Amino acid sequence: MVAYTSASVGLQMNALEAGVTTENNIFNNVKFYNFNFAVNAKFDIKNNRFNNGRVEECYQGFVLGDNANGTTPGQQFGPRETTITEYVFYRVMRHAVYLELGSKNATKLCTYTNVGNNGSDNSEAIYPQLFYAVPGNTSAGDKTDRHNDLSADNLFTLYVPEFAGHGVYKPDVHYKLENGIQGSSPTYFPAFRIGL
Repeated sequence: MVAYTSASVGLQMNALEAGVTTENNIFNNVKFYNFNFAVNAKFDIKNNRFNNGRVEECYQGFVLGDNANGTTPGQQFGPRETTITEYVFYRVMRHAVYLELGSKNATKLCTYTNVGNNGSDNSEAIYPQLFYAVPGNTSAGDKTDRHNDLSADNLFTLYVPEFAGHGVYKPDVHYKLENGIQGSSPTYFPAFRIGL
């Protein structure tokens, strides 16, 4: 078990006011390992790109707009136009991406493995892997291991959804259905489960 502290932040992104902010940055091939927050940005940052990176053995992945009050200059809008593309999230205790305030943020083609399980496995999932508290944010083409572990074959474990909140989610989730008749009488198998 990794010991996490609130001061353990891989990348802190700040803004003093609307005119003095963190914007138009591109981060390629950045790996975050063993942090409380891989990336923390509660302020009005804008147009930041994260490409082809990794978040591993962290408590939280990207935390965007958390504790922003919505009124103080620099905290009025939260992160906007943050794009996380082709990131691998592995063994993240809570969320790969947690967004409380912000708009036009997106994940694209990311992979989530053993995320949101508080150090356990998918049979003990606690958190959605991706959570958007406000509308206007998207996820497209993301892949997760949770649906394989908790879908049709596991009917006795609570299915905490991979994606939750108010975003537009278009994950790359496929599940092969094995159907057929066994013996002289038909046997029916559940086709799939949907998270709560």
